[in-house]
Amino acid sequence: MLFSTFDYALFLPIALLIYWTVRSRGRDGLSTLLGLSFICYGLWNPLEVPLLVLIVATAFFGGHWIQRSEGRGRSLRMWVLITLLFAPLSYYKYGGFILENIAVFMGLVGESWSPAQLSVGESEGGHLPIGISFFTFQAVAYVVDVAKGMEVERSFKRFALFLSFFPQLVAGPIVRAQELLPQLKQPKWLQRQQVSEGLYRIAVGFIKKLLIADILGSQMVDSAFVDPAAFSSLELMIALYAYTLQIYCDFSGYTDIAIGSGMLFGIKLPENFRRPYKATSVAGFWRRWHITLSLWLRHYVYFPLGGSHRHTLVVYRNILITLIGIGLWHGADYAYVVYGALHGGAVCLNRFLKRRGGPDPDDPLPNAWAWFWRFFLTFHFVVLARILFKAGDLDLAWRFTDSITNLTMTTPRYRLTPWIVMLVGYAIHFSPDRLGLRVKDTFVRSPWWVQGLALMAIGVACSLMGTVKDQGFIYFEF
Repeated sequence: MLFSTFDYALFLPIALLIYWTVRSRGRDGLSTLLGLSFICYGLWNPLEVPLLVLIVATAFFGGHWIQRSEGRGRSLRMWVLITLLFAPLSYYKYGGFILENIAVFMGLVGESWSPAQLSVGESEGGHLPIGISFFTFQAVAYVVDVAKGMEVERSFKRFALFLSFFPQLVAGPIVRAQELLPQLKQPKWLQRQQVSEGLYRIAVGFIKKLLIADILGSQMVDSAFVDPAAFSSLELMIALYAYTLQIYCDFSGYTDIAIGSGMLFGIKLPENFRRPYKATSVAGFWRRWHITLSLWLRHYVYFPLGGSHRHTLVVYRNILITLIGIGLWHGADYAYVVYGALHGGAVCLNRFLKRRGGPDPDDPLPNAWAWFWRFFLTFHFVVLARILFKAGDLDLAWRFTDSITNLTMTTPRYRLTPWIVMLVGYAIHFSPDRLGLRVKDTFVRSPWWVQGLALMAIGVACSLMGTVKDQGFIYFEF
């Protein structure tokens, strides 16, 4: 079920009531929470539950299998497990893409072969199981960490909950075993502040999704990418700014709801965003955007390749491979390869300039002008690269780019509502961090009835102003 629907607004309180009733009677709440998580996942598509169970079982028993070995045998078993865990994701998400490239290669060498009759993966019209990228990455991280010496999890029930905890199951954050399993071993009781903070995060997530992302998507973005030639350059550029805000509010809104829901069960999930469009370098952007994915690739791709402790050219190679990996994680198309390569090249440039005496991406800048031009270049690099990200294929990306460079400046035909939403959304995003903390603290410290009225007002606003059609979260596609 979608977080942004009435179904979830009904499911979450029921799940909380059941869980805390069981806990209050001194019983095992983990079994209850595990059952609720599988019910929530099964409500999307019950036929996909066996795949989740298969991944859970493979990682759990595989971890024990790895721990019983030493030396090269342990490494070999780790790679066997990684291959097995990635196999379903490779089939569903990349199978068609791989076959298409094989067909192209066969054509180049004079062989006639076509994968057209093979129904493989998402790119061949199949269905991508929801959340498969996220729980597969968590399972692989666990297997690798066990191979590196981390203590194996003894409880199958606890491990299954680690991979299937419903708030973060389908779109993250990507949680490592060290972050979640200790919390499941010693479940905590709720404090009043946790309840208030959890409700606040959920409310913020609903605002981002329903009152910003969905409105911008339906009234500015979607039509511009369906037929770019029907719009002027100015309208397309505005739509691109709108999409940049839409995808942030859509994904960070999901994360806010996930983190807030976790808090209400006494579980802390990692942050996934840190005002990313405030970054003053592309390297800094990736330290603020989809943080858990960036950290996953840093720990399990970049560092194993050698990280930054190699010859300069090798370091640049490692950066490019890692960022292209981020691109491919989002989809099986060369548009995502180019997207990752562009960001990788920009991060390499950031590193080169830093080595020449430039500032670190997270260092304070000396004056307002130094901040502004770095921010301006970084932000617009991110915005323009979003063409590839939103298009999802090179043909549409080229048509959009061709239309936007025609430099036609007719008066934008967008309605007033998305204009207001975009301006308010960006104003909030670029407001001082302390202002957001002050608003949260005010809500948390307010009496329960004030919090209730605020939540009711937000609910009414979402019902009245939100789009009629339920729009799924963008990252469900990945």
